[in-house]
Amino acid sequence: MDGAAIVLLLKRGKMVEQAEWTKMKILRVETFEDYEFIRQLRTDPRTESGFLTKAVISSSDQIEYMSKHKDDYYVCYYNQLRVGYCGVVDNDIRFCVVPYYHGMGIGKFMLRHMKNLYPEATGRIKRENFGSIMAFQKEGIKFTIV
Repeated sequence: MDGAAIVLLLKRGKMVEQAEWTKMKILRVETFEDYEFIRQLRTDPRTESGFLTKAVISSSDQIEYMSKHKDDYYVCYYNQLRVGYCGVVDNDIRFCVVPYYHGMGIGKFMLRHMKNLYPEATGRIKRENFGSIMAFQKEGIKFTIV
């Protein structure tokens, strides 16, 4: 799967009244723009409450981190826009979706991808992160409440 796009059909969630199928794709992280997208989403005030720790991450810190872990991170695209990222480090799944796209099944889509690539990986989820808990449960991925 090295760098190849995985294109799947995903039924959109509550954003539309009638069921509609949309092309989604997940690509391995490759560019500095991908690194920066992940950094910005990870530190976005709207998403930071879902992470176990709050982090201030500089661009140079992100480049250093991604140089070590880029082979295990992916960016999810919807209509050619970056809408989320997912990855596995030390058998721990992490993912995040741009808030505007919450509720569309993107997190579930990314978790399914991670489950296929890393079947033994698990997650650590904050007790109040109900969206992640539901997504992990729906995909049958083991997780620990932290």
